Amino acid sequence: MRRHSSLFVSIVLSSCVGIATVGCSSGYSPSESMSADRAAAPTAVDGGASTEVGGEDLSAEDVAEVPAALPQLVKTAALRLEVESVPTTLDAIATIARQQQGDVVELNERTPADGLLHTAGVTIRVPQANLDATLTDLEKLGVLLDQNITAEDVSNQLVDFEARLKNLRQTEEMLLDIMNRAGSMADVLRVAQEVSQVRQSIEQLDAQLASLRSRVAFSTITIDLQSFAAATVEGRPVAQELRDNWTDATHSLGDFTVGMLKLLTWLAVYSPYLFILFVLPWWLWRKVRSSEAIAPIAGSGDAGDGA
Repeated sequence: MRRHSSLFVSIVLSSCVGIATVGCSSGYSPSESMSADRAAAPTAVDGGASTEVGGEDLSAEDVAEVPAALPQLVKTAALRLEVESVPTTLDAIATIARQQQGDVVELNERTPADGLLHTAGVTIRVPQANLDATLTDLEKLGVLLDQNITAEDVSNQLVDFEARLKNLRQTEEMLLDIMNRAGSMADVLRVAQEVSQVRQSIEQLDAQLASLRSRVAFSTITIDLQSFAAATVEGRPVAQELRDNWTDATHSLGDFTVGMLKLLTWLAVYSPYLFILFVLPWWLWRKVRSSEAIAPIAGSGDAGDGA
């Protein structure tokens, strides 16, 4: 009896895993669904005067009133503005995002030095229905230099995820039912392992589906801001110029002094090698020259004594 039970569980497990595999790998085929929709769609007869659907005749006007499913779009926008004050504009962007039921999700501000370009980048997310109104409000904050809007249709991806998720949940229910009817502990453990794997796949697919739906519901807007700093070199006072020059000269003198001290330190450390390479050869050369100069004098003295 136990052998028959194990055989039965193995067969059912194989069937369930096969269903789950088919649901995950193949999932939902948009082409097959479109073909089925075309097959089930109403066909016009007699020049389009009437249409037969489910055994009933519908006029062309009734067919035209059937609403079509709206595409599921992921919309993103990018703006580049030139503004008078970057900090003030950042506060205005945050206010606009809150008014449009959105929020700021990223901010990068680069503080400039004198005379350099002050820039910042900010990313906000707003409901897709408020995207156009948000863009209109943002364009009023400065001079629009560049604008880009993109839309990606993810309708097929959503349908595919939902179909695969449905198949996995059906497989999970079947496995749970098998686990409740399993006889031996080994069979229960095997089914529990399969349930755990299916549950993990369900959680991953559910997270992907939730992320995709969030991208459809909320649009992302990236705004790049730039403005020139007000300070210029020509407008600086004479006293500040002299003070800056004195500071630069002091720093230069300090750097030169430190450099000379470092050079003397290196010379002191390598002095034995310098003595061997330069001083000792020079001393030997002088010694040889002195010996050569003394030898002729000594020769002339000996010649005089012999005479």
